[in-house]
Amino acid sequence: MLTINYDSHEVFLRGKPVRLTPIEYKIICQLVKSEGSVVSSATLLHSGWGPDYRADPEFLKKYIHRLRCKIEQDPAAPKVILTERGMGYRIAKS
Repeated sequence: MLTINYDSHEVFLRGKPVRLTPIEYKIICQLVKSEGSVVSSATLLHSGWGPDYRADPEFLKKYIHRLRCKIEQDPAAPKVILTERGMGYRIAKS
C-alpha cells in the first residue's frame, strides 16, 4: 500500500510515486515510523518544522488534509491517516 524509500526520500502508493513537499514527507515519515500508534500534533509540528516552531494545530490540520488528498481514495472518509480526536493522528496498520 504505502511505502517509503528513506534513502531517496520517495513515497509510493500501490507502487506509484506520490509527490510530497518536504514538510509533507517529514510528517508522513513520522506517522509511518509510529505505525498504529497515535502521534501528537506537537510531535508532528516538531517533525515538520523543527523543535522551536510553535504553531496553532489548525496549521497542521491543513497539511494533514493535503496529505489525505494525495494518499486517500476518499479524503473525506480517511482509512490511512486517521484522526484521534484530542490526541493526534496515526497511520492505520497495513
